[in-house]
Amino acid sequence: MIINGKIAHGMMRGEHLIDRYYNRLRNVLGFAPFKGTLNIKLDKNIDIKNFELKRLDHVLMSGRSWIDVRLAPAILHFKDKKVDCWIIREEKGVHYKDVIEILTKDNINDMIPIKIGMDVKVELHMVKRPGYEKFREKMKSLVFRTNE
Repeated sequence: MIINGKIAHGMMRGEHLIDRYYNRLRNVLGFAPFKGTLNIKLDKNIDIKNFELKRLDHVLMSGRSWIDVRLAPAILHFKDKKVDCWIIREEKGVHYKDVIEILTKDNINDMIPIKIGMDVKVELHMVKRPGYEKFREKMKSLVFRTNE
């Protein structure tokens, strides 16, 4: 899936976000991320759950699982350039579903001179979870009955 978007003003919290999860991100992603994010306002809302490949989570004392951050791999298309990146979204984040924060290994601005309002495309791939196809088939075969 390719979604059009524009580089957007951030809330100046990307460095703080990366700092908060830095060691965990480094372990999960396999690289030390640049301490900052790039915000992109998309043409439509996305549900990151459909694209997430990794997450930062932990188990609470009650035994319940708590998700801190969802991570989805993506490719940013800037005119004739492509940049491999990750979308990072806090479970209880501040952005609407049409705004994503991008993290990369290096500062994107050092690779490509970016400007607010610049057009970009974000390439995402749906994730099929184990058992998904079996679940879909089961749901198709169910017959729902009403009380007569």
